[in-house]
Amino acid sequence: MAGAIASILQVGVIMSSVLIAYKVNSEAWNSILYNLFKIPLELIAIFGILGYLFYSFIFGALGALVAKTEDIGSSVGPIMMIFIVVFMISIFGLINGDSTVIKACSYITFASPMTMIVRVATGAVTLGQFIISALILITSTVLAEIGDAKIYRMDTLVYGNPIKLKNALKWLKSGK
Repeated sequence: MAGAIASILQVGVIMSSVLIAYKVNSEAWNSILYNLFKIPLELIAIFGILGYLFYSFIFGALGALVAKTEDIGSSVGPIMMIFIVVFMISIFGLINGDSTVIKACSYITFASPMTMIVRVATGAVTLGQFIISALILITSTVLAEIGDAKIYRMDTLVYGNPIKLKNALKWLKSGK
């Protein structure tokens, strides 16, 4: 959690300095980046930060399950594949932000941080849809954090062989 908060603060400082530098030199840039700074802060706060935290918790849990650094790639591979597929869906969604695929993905936790930004950018989202997707993402992020903490605690208490993801999920379900 501390690492995630530190990285969010670092990005905030970098973006603030970019904004200040752009404001000072906007005439030289001929206002070419003006639309970039009109992104709603609610969108960045909810879907940007929570999406980052959600993926951080998932990667943290998977990283806790490996014994050697060489095994991290195979552990996080499926999540990276999901991320890449969602990224591609989002890029193609820029053409039609009101498509059924983009609408459906904006309610799926793994996809909503990217697809909801596309839907807002294309103007194809209502306030109700935004709120429902945000609530799903908030709930999923909290659950991922709780699961991550339990998996990390479980992994540090068990010595010897690394815990398999299947066994960790069973232990989470049983409440041990």
